[in-house]
Amino acid sequence: MAEAFGVAAGVISVASLAIQIGDSLRIAIDFWEAVQHGPENLDRICTQLQVLYEYIAEIRREHQNGQIHGIQEELFKSTLVMMKRDLDKLTDLVSDLAQGIAPSQDSWNRKIGRVQMAMKEGAIKRAKEYVESATYLLHFLQSWRSQ
Repeated sequence: MAEAFGVAAGVISVASLAIQIGDSLRIAIDFWEAVQHGPENLDRICTQLQVLYEYIAEIRREHQNGQIHGIQEELFKSTLVMMKRDLDKLTDLVSDLAQGIAPSQDSWNRKIGRVQMAMKEGAIKRAKEYVESATYLLHFLQSWRSQ
């Protein structure tokens, strides 16, 4: 009985983490798409976020279908916790940047805000690092699963 409860708690944890990560990714994707006419590195970040979002959705589906369990589930859970930390930092960064291009501003101010945001290379570099870290963690999971 205790074992069944532990398995059920694990199911909730991985699924919950995947949902939370998906939510963070959606916030970041929406922001980067709003700045769609930015420099090439911004387009790359948006594309990477889309790929991460789809991969997390697949992990959720596999977990709901019972394809992720046991030691694999613990590895997934630990990796998803690390991903969530990176993506929470990305969401905080996106919130700060979004204030400069808020939808309530007129078109001219939004364009200026986009340029100012694009000029914040430090912020863009940090965003890229968070996305690359999350991507690395997914590559790690994928390589482990294929062995």
